[in-house]
Amino acid sequence: MSLRYSCKKRKYEEENRTFKTKWEVEFVFTDSGGKPVCLICHASLSHYKASNLKRHYDAKHKNFHTNYPPKSELRRNRLNELKSSLNTQQNLLKTFSKEADTTNEAGFIVSWNIARFKHPYSDGEFIKKNISEVVAVLDPKNTKLQRLISQTPVSPHTVERRVSMINFDVEDKLKNDLKNSTAFSLALDESTDVQDNPQLAVFVRYVSNDVAVKEELLDLIALKETTRGVDIKNAIDNILANAEAPLNRLVSVATDGAPAMVGRNAGLIGLMKNDDNFPDFISVHCIIHREHLAARYFKYEDVMKTVLEIVNFIRKHAKTHRQFRNFIEDLNLEDKPNDVSFYCNVRWLSTSNVLGRFVELLEPISIFLKKRNKPYPQLEDNEWMHDLMFLTDVMHHLQSLNLALQGKDQLVSDLSQNIFSFQNKLRLFQTDLLSKTFDHFPNLRKINVEIKQEKVEEYKVSETSVVEMELLELQEDLALKMVHKSLSTVGFWKQVPEAKYPNLKKTAIRLISIFSTTYCCESFYSVMEFVKSKYRSALTNQHLKELLRTALTSYQPNFKHLAAQVETHSITTQH
Repeated sequence: MSLRYSCKKRKYEEENRTFKTKWEVEFVFTDSGGKPVCLICHASLSHYKASNLKRHYDAKHKNFHTNYPPKSELRRNRLNELKSSLNTQQNLLKTFSKEADTTNEAGFIVSWNIARFKHPYSDGEFIKKNISEVVAVLDPKNTKLQRLISQTPVSPHTVERRVSMINFDVEDKLKNDLKNSTAFSLALDESTDVQDNPQLAVFVRYVSNDVAVKEELLDLIALKETTRGVDIKNAIDNILANAEAPLNRLVSVATDGAPAMVGRNAGLIGLMKNDDNFPDFISVHCIIHREHLAARYFKYEDVMKTVLEIVNFIRKHAKTHRQFRNFIEDLNLEDKPNDVSFYCNVRWLSTSNVLGRFVELLEPISIFLKKRNKPYPQLEDNEWMHDLMFLTDVMHHLQSLNLALQGKDQLVSDLSQNIFSFQNKLRLFQTDLLSKTFDHFPNLRKINVEIKQEKVEEYKVSETSVVEMELLELQEDLALKMVHKSLSTVGFWKQVPEAKYPNLKKTAIRLISIFSTTYCCESFYSVMEFVKSKYRSALTNQHLKELLRTALTSYQPNFKHLAAQVETHSITTQH
């Protein structure tokens, strides 16, 4: 049967070639891409049909029949000339088309890097000029490369459009992967931009069945006038609907713990819990914010008040600040900071930085204040000094913990280990204080004093609870035991066979998807402040979202595919 079909197909193709050759001689048509093209006027017809070809030939090219009689040598030569001319023109068009695709692809790469490095759209022309001048020096005879560089489209409006196309490409990939994910979680936070417009950032972490983990910006929504729980809930509903997210696979929602987020009745979490469209998800209060709340126990208001008064006296007025810096410089202190740090109440980690620099420069500060007739008796008070040194050491340890909790792609298990580790350190600190060795309190050791160690005892960090599972069978799996220590958490669960441990792996995937902090949102707003600065305050909300998604995505766009979507310029425009 297949042999008979092959023979018929071969016979059909031979007959088809015969007809095409005959029509080329009679009607001056040749084949181009499966369609008949007139060799004289280059008109293209839709089908190979003798009547159509003859009608075109008789209507358009009557004189050709007279000037070049059929079967004559003159006609054969003319046909060869026409075919050669058509081939040359088609090859030229292919070359121009290929060059246009290449320059478009190059333009996408430039636009991608402009967005990745958070530069303005207008930098495209600057980059192009630099590339052109560098190539002119390195390879001055390469005129083709110079021409291609000059044709690369990188005007501000073109870069803007290219970034939009890249954003939509990334968004499509995100939506497709989210649809096919096994579990996903959300992390969200709200902040204002340079124009005081409230911006709601929503991040999603989704895990596929083969434990491939992705963390992406799901959307950035500009809220209207208010940022109530209902406003955020409406925004979340629209975001999830636009993303076509499979709500039944939602595992958790992480927030910063603000009332508008976690309120039981009017807060976002409460409204989502009461919405039947959402499953029974886990509400996560950002571990970093919880640790921050616990750290506020160490207020030592008298210490901080005095330190901030002194720092503000030095830094508030330019003349005083300049005199202090010159004074420090004249002392020629090695391995010491050359200035004190300003305190920012919003960024609580600045407490550690302010105290650390203050203690390092304590003696020069005391001398400088006396010279300025601005004495502070607290600097001579032993008890106050004890509290200062203790608070400085404690805030340094808390800062180390906080930095360990930060970072992208952190899993609940990783952060829990950091918390447990710090709790063990607290017991070590308690022993250190009771023995009065102060090995882990270097500033306190300098003045060798006793302090109230109950302050450390009372500092507690909330632990993250995890689902307790029966792991006996897994613990006896020798093959998995061999690879466990050499792999990351995600890498290990990729090796766990789903057929053997279906429920356990499903639970692990859900836990891996959980955001235990809103660090991704916090770092996102730092990038937003840089992109939408006072110099680019006119950026629209859509452009802001496109730039930020492009800058932060882990997806790699297909530049060739994007370039193919762009309508190429006409030959006359390019050349």
